[in-house]
Amino acid sequence: MKNNRPKRNSEFVSLLEVAASKYGVRREFRAIKICNDAKKALQELDITFETKLSYKDQCLKVSVSNSAQAQKIQMISHQLAEKIDVPDIKIGYC
Repeated sequence: MKNNRPKRNSEFVSLLEVAASKYGVRREFRAIKICNDAKKALQELDITFETKLSYKDQCLKVSVSNSAQAQKIQMISHQLAEKIDVPDIKIGYC
């Protein structure tokens, strides 16, 4: 039995993008998608501490609790940008 889940998921996302454009919420949908992809990428990069993500104007902001966590985000920001696969994204922390 074949698993067609990734194909259906990408078709669903593309349909959502069309609907979001139609109703004028394309930017919001894109921000949600990028934050979701970033959250998954952080898990793959073994980031175990609590983070809050926001995306606006080509900048992904990662909220952290202390300077050690900020340094960790700074060290992996290049890998995170590659995993998210958004051209010209800036990653900041606060």
